Amino acid sequence: MSDLSIAEIIAISSGTPHQLADLNFKPTTAIYNSKDAVAGSLFAAFKGAHHDGHDFVDQAIANGAALAIVSRPVSAPCIVVPDVLKTLTDLATANRLKLAIPVLALTGSSGKTTTKDLLIDITSSLGPAVATIGSKNNELGLPSTLFAADQNTAVMVLEMGARHVGNIRDLCDIAQPNIVGITNIGSAHLGEFGSLQRLIETKSEILQNLQPKDIAVLNADQEVSHQMAKKTSANIIFAGTAANADIQIVNLKLDEWAHPHFDLLTPKGKISIALNLIGEHQANNAAIAAAMAIAAGVEVANIEAGLNSAQPRSSMRLAVSKIAGVVVLDDSYNANPESMTAAMKVLHAYGSTARKILVVGEMGELGPDAAQFHTQIGNQAATAGVSVFVCVGALAKFAATAARESGMSQEQVFWFENNQQAREFLRHEIGSGDVLLFKASRAGRFDQLVSEVISDLTEQRG
Repeated sequence: MSDLSIAEIIAISSGTPHQLADLNFKPTTAIYNSKDAVAGSLFAAFKGAHHDGHDFVDQAIANGAALAIVSRPVSAPCIVVPDVLKTLTDLATANRLKLAIPVLALTGSSGKTTTKDLLIDITSSLGPAVATIGSKNNELGLPSTLFAADQNTAVMVLEMGARHVGNIRDLCDIAQPNIVGITNIGSAHLGEFGSLQRLIETKSEILQNLQPKDIAVLNADQEVSHQMAKKTSANIIFAGTAANADIQIVNLKLDEWAHPHFDLLTPKGKISIALNLIGEHQANNAAIAAAMAIAAGVEVANIEAGLNSAQPRSSMRLAVSKIAGVVVLDDSYNANPESMTAAMKVLHAYGSTARKILVVGEMGELGPDAAQFHTQIGNQAATAGVSVFVCVGALAKFAATAARESGMSQEQVFWFENNQQAREFLRHEIGSGDVLLFKASRAGRFDQLVSEVISDLTEQRG
């Protein structure tokens, strides 16, 4: 529940109320999809490129919303304002200013959502948390998340994404985080930003408003972190495997199912971790989460317990399905060169004696070097213990060609124009004991392909 009454909302927005009875009522949440409405919600009626939220006000009210913020009058309880997005942003900012609590914010090229999910688990000892749901990490999702906090909230955990220079700066102006983390800097969205330096500058925006008493957690294993550290007067904590890390990962190993086991050396003592997540890269996510939690005042015993008991919260991020002797690893949420490399390491480690089938689609938003990045993936696949390499889409053809040129045989590498062709191939290719890993950018619709392959396996073997 927010800490703002309807009367305060009217005052902050300078809006015109219609059909509102109890001005002391405090809305529970702010939502912008009528399907997300719950009892007492405030529905923000945005007019987008394809849909006008004003057409869904009645549905939101029917689903429990108490009122709507609109830019034109509707026949429902509402407040009419000149700009719905500005109003939601102003309300979120006002609500944030009422709270003297740890506000943790994360950004990075990959790993944001997983690290955010881990933070939810390991900060639970502080009390009730408000956190980004899924990956609602933009100019709509973040204000709606902030709006849900009230005086009972003990901690906030926020994810911040960016498509353009200035996006993260704007989100920080609203959220005013006092503990921030940057998971890593990679090639994701490189095409959007035009250069790696502009990407670094954008991710560094999360540091720029911090005060000397605030804390920033950076990846100790990336040289660029030291460059970014110069952009803030806040206290810096480095987390990673590097020898000089303040929170250091040691004794890292993977079990047969690619779960990382490791110790974290912290100023508060050693933490022994056996994650239920998949992939050695998860150790860095856990280290950054642990550092941010320590900064927020969480005891190391609670961090250890939280990390060891944490289960995957978000779908399509190395989710495991087992169907009659076949293992499907769904990492279809998104893809970039770094996360592709991490995925191949997972596949190599998972089930040491299994036949490994890697199914990759196109990586989006990589700019003019996209073909080269896909070629690199093919070269890596040839040395990553992949038994069958399935490539889907025009850019993925570069990966298939490179894999063959790097030593994989014609019987190991297959290229398909679309998902349907790949599905038909896999229906006949998959055998008992196989491990399949699916990885592509969202535009590749690999989430649908995974669902279809699982359905086929269930039908054939269930």
